[in-house]
Amino acid sequence: MSSKSRSSRPLANSRAFFADGRYPQAAQYAEEAIKVKPDDPRLYGNLGIIYYKLGDFNKAIPPLALAVRGGVAEDGTAVVGLPLDYGRVMEYYWYYGFALAKSNRCSEAVPIFQALLTGVPNDEIAVYNATEGLAICQQSLNTPQAATPTPQGEATATP
Repeated sequence: MSSKSRSSRPLANSRAFFADGRYPQAAQYAEEAIKVKPDDPRLYGNLGIIYYKLGDFNKAIPPLALAVRGGVAEDGTAVVGLPLDYGRVMEYYWYYGFALAKSNRCSEAVPIFQALLTGVPNDEIAVYNATEGLAICQQSLNTPQAATPTPQGEATATP
């Protein structure tokens, strides 16, 4: 059986569970697909989107970063990032940007959103998402973080 057919079954299962909103099962199959073809950036992008849908933004960032920027996977495999383009690839970019923004990493998110605005300007959804992502980051700049109280020294009795 070829590597393509071995990785396509888990990927198909992952997509089916994803479409049904069954994200934990989708993640399981997406992880399996990566084990079969660990150098495929699209598989990491799919896994990152699933983690994002599960609300685990910190867990979504590493696979989305591999899809967008490339790098070295946990098993040591080199992954070449996908250049921004229309279609599914731009989704990896905006989910990556949103995961960063929602993790208070706007210094990393803003360039992603700006790339979407300049790289895929004819896609209304990408432009909308980029604009919303920039708004999230702008709002976080305008909303001061709650001050952490400075611990007060406890009074101790003098012996």
